[in-house]
Amino acid sequence: ESSFESICKMITTGVMIDEFLSGRLLYANKKLLTILGYSTFHDFYDSCRGHVLHLIHPEDADAYPTAINMLRQGKNDFDLVIRIHNQQGQYMYIIVNGKRIFDQKGVPLVVSTCHDITHSMQIVMNRLRLHQEVMEDMSEFFNGTYYVDVDKNTYTSVGSVGIRFINENNGVFADFVKKLCRRIHPADRRYVKIFLDLEDFLSNTPSKNGYQQKSIRYRLHSKKGEAMQELMLSTQNHEGNSHLVVMVFRNVTESVNEPINVSHFLKYQINQQWEQYWKTIDLMSSLLEHRSQESGQHVHNIKRYTRCLLECMAQHMPELQVNKTEIEEIVNLSPLHDIGKMGIPDNILSKPGKLNPEEFELMKSHTIIGADITRL
Repeated sequence: ESSFESICKMITTGVMIDEFLSGRLLYANKKLLTILGYSTFHDFYDSCRGHVLHLIHPEDADAYPTAINMLRQGKNDFDLVIRIHNQQGQYMYIIVNGKRIFDQKGVPLVVSTCHDITHSMQIVMNRLRLHQEVMEDMSEFFNGTYYVDVDKNTYTSVGSVGIRFINENNGVFADFVKKLCRRIHPADRRYVKIFLDLEDFLSNTPSKNGYQQKSIRYRLHSKKGEAMQELMLSTQNHEGNSHLVVMVFRNVTESVNEPINVSHFLKYQINQQWEQYWKTIDLMSSLLEHRSQESGQHVHNIKRYTRCLLECMAQHMPELQVNKTEIEEIVNLSPLHDIGKMGIPDNILSKPGKLNPEEFELMKSHTIIGADITRL
């Protein structure tokens, strides 16, 4: 456990561990405490009364138990975005990546890495609000529906849609274009006006599958910021009139500069987490290598030989079903083969001469120590 905690202290992301069955909080590293504004684990534990569920926003309260239940049903891990309130009582958006592990006694635990994405989520929500505000402002021109929705699992914007059948001879359309362009970024207005030339659209847009369609993306603009919106024009035969046009508005917030498509952001953060994890393993192996006075190329060579063996197995022994993901994981974990030497005294590990039988038995125990460490 002390070895595991020492690793968690080196990792630059928040980590917490709770009991798999009861959900009782067992551990939180310093990074997570810092994210949530706590100075000690004791303060954090008291605040959540020993269970992280007490810190989760009521609307997200079902998400964490649902994720744990997925682990019970055999899933390897889970990813979700939940709101957790910090020591000041303010809610923060946290990406949680959880995985079931077992302690030395075989008791199942859940270890979770936690990333603060509050700033990114504020960008998402601000742009959703701007998009909704514009849609409501334009609602007088809609005889269809419009909505704003958010996927609660990833908080990715689903989008807003406004529909109106428009006759190009209808004078209301000119008012619509004028009002819409007031909400569009000045640099994009000219292109939108050209795009909304319905006569040109009906005359020059090729027909595909019986209807004409084209779309444009532009920036909505306000004092509060910007958002990206997509407008699609499509012909539709309505009551025998083929010159009616459907207008569809869609929120495409993820197209704006910041990486606020949270599903993509989540994958990016998880990849960063794994990169940090592999770097930590390499660092620990290098430190051990230095302690045991081995060649500086030892870890590199072990990884290279491991890859060669696994790739040969994958090619010549297909019945083993060794895939690329497994190869990468085993190669990255191969430097841990001697991690048990952390438990061997220096006078034996660095002894220049031959080990006596008693010392040799102690040296051989590094395999058992290593197995115990990697089970944590």
